Amino acid sequence: MYNEHALSLLRGNPMVEVKGGTFFMGTLTPYLPQDGEGLFRETTLSQYYLDKQEVSNAEFEAFVLATGYTTEVNRNKMRFYRLSTG
Repeated sequence: MYNEHALSLLRGNPMVEVKGGTFFMGTLTPYLPQDGEGLFRETTLSQYYLDKQEVSNAEFEAFVLATGYTTEVNRNKMRFYRLSTG
């Protein structure tokens, strides 16, 4: 396993540890289920690391080129449209 903290220092964008835990998420009335919305439920996450600052487009492009990562949009040929509220 790699050391997230050491890698974040090399990139110049420090990462912080987010403690795992249990919480409630979701909604009683999913509006756009195809976007991953789900019913209200209890969820548990393990600890993870998160960049302190947002990732720039250039950093993300470098990651994609270095790893061959395929984005969710490219994997699923998804298209999102802005819905008019009237």
